[in-house]
Amino acid sequence: LVKCKTIDLEVPAYAEMVFEGTLSTNEVEPEAPFGETHGYMGRRAFMPFFTVSCITHRKNPVFQAFLSQYPPSESTGIKLPGHDSGLYKYLKHDCKQSWVVEVAHHEATSALGHITIKVANTEQDNVWATLEEAAEFSRTRPMTKIIVAVDDDIAIHDPDSINWAMTTRMEPHRDCRIKTGREVSFLDQTVDTQEDHAKRDYSDDSQKTSLLLINATMKWPYTPVSLPKKEFMEKAIQIWEEEKLPALTLKEPWWGAQLGYWPSDWDEHAVMAVKGDYKLVGD
Repeated sequence: LVKCKTIDLEVPAYAEMVFEGTLSTNEVEPEAPFGETHGYMGRRAFMPFFTVSCITHRKNPVFQAFLSQYPPSESTGIKLPGHDSGLYKYLKHDCKQSWVVEVAHHEATSALGHITIKVANTEQDNVWATLEEAAEFSRTRPMTKIIVAVDDDIAIHDPDSINWAMTTRMEPHRDCRIKTGREVSFLDQTVDTQEDHAKRDYSDDSQKTSLLLINATMKWPYTPVSLPKKEFMEKAIQIWEEEKLPALTLKEPWWGAQLGYWPSDWDEHAVMAVKGDYKLVGD
């Protein structure tokens, strides 16, 4: 640490830049509306201001700043890995939920609004335990509106895969819960109008925000994914590469994975059909 030049404080000697000065305790100034992480211009607000008395710096200092605006932006790019790892660590290690595989905050929702959690081979009670704990973790993150739990065959960074799971493995009246009584964010424009925001009573906000929990996992064994078997798709990829066609970017699911229900006689009939013996199936 080294002493400041104009105020009685010590600061890290390796700091890139040091701004010395004072904050008024009895005056504020209007802060202009700024572009915000949720994708809208922030409301104008009265904020404290800093009066600079001295600036010191290293030789050729690095001044760090980032833009916060409609996602994706530098703001959401910085937040994303921190939010993913923070919630994952809380669920997997702090809450001892071994079935949690991966967590994804979606950058298009300011890396906060929509969270998807991948779980593996677990009971429905465990799925709901994960969703409830994630809701508790998000109590002080009021911009989070939707938390979805999916099976481990879902690509949780792909909105198409998540939407597929939600529409084929979830029934709203049975598989959704709404949590209320969370904190209110000044960035949340769903809570009140611009005019009401200025006179909001923060002491009575218990019912103004809510969070939707969605259990989009399979509740029982499903039939296979309706795509060709892996061996056929791998052969197709081989032919594609031999023909020197443009490189493939495979998207999950890319083959007909088994999901638990497929009677042996169905498999036998499928093999017969592939061989051209479909008439034998009829017989």
